[in-house]
Amino acid sequence: TTGNAKEIAWWGNPGMALPTGAPRRRQCPQHGLSGRVAVADLDADGRTDIVVSEENGQADHARAYWWRNPGDLRPNWEQQEITSRGSLNSLSVADMNDDGRPDLVMGEHRGALRLSLWRNLGGGRFIEQLVGEGLESHLGARTVDLDGDGDREIVSIGWDAPHAIHVLRNDATVPSDREAGQVPPRGDIVPQSE
Repeated sequence: TTGNAKEIAWWGNPGMALPTGAPRRRQCPQHGLSGRVAVADLDADGRTDIVVSEENGQADHARAYWWRNPGDLRPNWEQQEITSRGSLNSLSVADMNDDGRPDLVMGEHRGALRLSLWRNLGGGRFIEQLVGEGLESHLGARTVDLDGDGDREIVSIGWDAPHAIHVLRNDATVPSDREAGQVPPRGDIVPQSE
């Protein structure tokens, strides 16, 4: 991201040792700073899309959005807004329910301090599942299998309380839920003590 210029920029790799040419740019909305960037094929069309969350340091009006890759270098990638809420300083992309689609995990640095899983329903559509509230996430919402059981936990840390690490353990116990592509109910992702 280019900060105050409100752009997302990337360089295409022409297959040589070093990328050459001008950067490809996408304009961001004129709100907040584009703070977190991730890439994944969000709509299962075989092309890498871009997802961005904004950090504005405020309790509201920070947005998360993604751009659908049209498959060529046209400048008119379709932008989709995912949500607007408190400063979104945390963003990760991972398949959290083993359905083969990349889901989004986002956490707020300000505002209600929600930590949410945005389940990918296919075709670039998402639905929110709240997995934590009241725990600040700053450069957090990372996903990793901490206990070796094959599913991903969520780990986050705060700016205002940097001594606290938050771990939300994924204790899905019904294998058919994973096979059917279902996310465990909210009660199956439990916050661990600090």
